[in-house]
Amino acid sequence: MTHDEYEKFVEKSILYRGKILHDITILEQVLNFYIAKHFCGDDQKKNYDMQLLLLNDDRMNFNHKTPVFQYIAVNYDEKWYKSYKSIRATTPGNAAYTLSQDLAYAIEQRNIFAHRVLNGDDYSSNQPPSATIKFIRFNNEIQIIEYSDAKFIELSNLINSMTDYIGQKM
Repeated sequence: MTHDEYEKFVEKSILYRGKILHDITILEQVLNFYIAKHFCGDDQKKNYDMQLLLLNDDRMNFNHKTPVFQYIAVNYDEKWYKSYKSIRATTPGNAAYTLSQDLAYAIEQRNIFAHRVLNGDDYSSNQPPSATIKFIRFNNEIQIIEYSDAKFIELSNLINSMTDYIGQKM
């Protein structure tokens, strides 16, 4: 692979990372609104204070907000929460993904885009370039995580679909 081809893959990985991280921050903000509205109702000042003082990034990260959101949704909006329809495909015979499962999946994928190294091995070989972006995960062994354009678009659409679904409750 030439240096120019390598640079194109780096640019593609930057685009992928930026898009997913952007989409997930919007989803996180919608969770903030949902949680704050539950506790503060329509009082905009109290909503703002709750987000600024309690739901801010230094006190409560996305992983901590999700179970709070789920508790509130299950206990106060159960019918709405359970009526969620995932856009992720399932295999025949398997139940559709729940909102809880999709949120966990989105967080897991977000962490890949935020923390994993681009696989440089593919770029140092003389092989023709692949259309797939590959990240390396180090966890007792090396694992390659691949993202085709279709998988990337599916993930972005999933995050946006959840954002829209939760945002409709505002």
